[in-house]
Amino acid sequence: MVAAVVLGGASVIGYLIYDTAADTGKNKIALPPSFHDLTSDPADADAKRLADMLQSGLSSEKGSFTNPEPVSGIYRSSDETQMLVVSGLTGHVLFPSKQVDILISSFGVPVTDRSDVDTGSFGGRMSCGTTDLGGQPAGVCAWADSSSAVIILETDAGGTSGVSKAKVVADTQELRKLAEVPK
Repeated sequence: MVAAVVLGGASVIGYLIYDTAADTGKNKIALPPSFHDLTSDPADADAKRLADMLQSGLSSEKGSFTNPEPVSGIYRSSDETQMLVVSGLTGHVLFPSKQVDILISSFGVPVTDRSDVDTGSFGGRMSCGTTDLGGQPAGVCAWADSSSAVIILETDAGGTSGVSKAKVVADTQELRKLAEVPK
């Protein structure tokens, strides 16, 4: 009887491990060339520096990723008053929920009004808030699932009120729908 319970428990644990591993790393991030009225240059030196900084910042978390590949882009308006910065890793993410907290805490400035928000059909975890960049409110969102860990910063220096949490949430959800695709 005890052997049957132990075998049954081992079977359940084995299935859960298999199920988690089977879902890990099924998607990738393929950033579109434009988003809303913003455009991105894939050869942008700032985007490359951002990817390098993120890679070095997450070096202590290498055990949480397998086969990590950096993904980054900077979308700008034609007058350069609006900007959306995307940076992250795609690969096999072993602890997605933990990665959201790590991304936001590694941001370097306090993120306020932060809360988890709906991830839609992609699952995982997404947390968003606002920060102050030189007196201008900016929006910050981070998401992670079994395939990616990404942080977004959205600014609007041309507006009087900056970027609200609601705006960065909506824009992040929309960009994720466009960018997270099957491998």
